[in-house]
Amino acid sequence: MSIPTHLKHQPVYVVENYDQIDGPYAGNSDAKGLSIGVAQWGPDASAKIWRKPDDRWSRQSEELPLHRVLDLTILICAVKAEFDGKKITNLPNGFKIESALGNQQLHQHQDFLAHKFADLDPKLKERLKIIAEIIKDLDIN
Repeated sequence: MSIPTHLKHQPVYVVENYDQIDGPYAGNSDAKGLSIGVAQWGPDASAKIWRKPDDRWSRQSEELPLHRVLDLTILICAVKAEFDGKKITNLPNGFKIESALGNQQLHQHQDFLAHKFADLDPKLKERLKIIAEIIKDLDIN
């Protein structure tokens, strides 16, 4: 499915037909594409998940600045490490991960996430291995 180019976010690079590879939702996803382009609300670069649950592009499509996508990736990796009995210590300055103590069902939700991360572990590992290889190829060090 072609990602629209007539809306406010201006895609430059796209992954079309993402609904066919969307992790556990593959084949039954409203996320039809991914893009990196020009943000709809300013002169920033952004990543966008294009959602189309019916015949129209959804206002629930998510657009994030690129650094926030990477910060979410760091958070996912740190939480996965915790569930695997490990601890990530080399986080960015000020990036302190804590339990949301105001959550009245914190322990139940932590158990829920632990089960979800376990269920998703093969897909997460697959994607993280790809990310690790790409980072290695970028020769960032």
